[in-house]
Amino acid sequence: MQGDINVITAKQEDVRLIRRLSKIKHTIIVMSGKGGVGKSTVTVNLAVGLSMRGYEVGILDGDIHGPNIPKMLKLEDVSLEADDNGIYLRSCRLTSRS
Repeated sequence: MQGDINVITAKQEDVRLIRRLSKIKHTIIVMSGKGGVGKSTVTVNLAVGLSMRGYEVGILDGDIHGPNIPKMLKLEDVSLEADDNGIYLRSCRLTSRS
């Protein structure tokens, strides 16, 4: 039948996810097809540098062979907390130190 309207409603969890992701203004991807070229080092340096300039920064490390990011940031033994707004480091905030 011509002119039918198909209405699809989003699940509540999808709506929450879309709202959270809509707050992300910029995305920087550091990738390479080769291992051992310094992707984690570049990622940490970018994140710390942007954080020192006042930007809110998050890192998503997709390395399945070894989590180097926590080691580089000295966060291996830090506990995580989660709530409806996200996942956070428990009582730890990255700040610049002079």
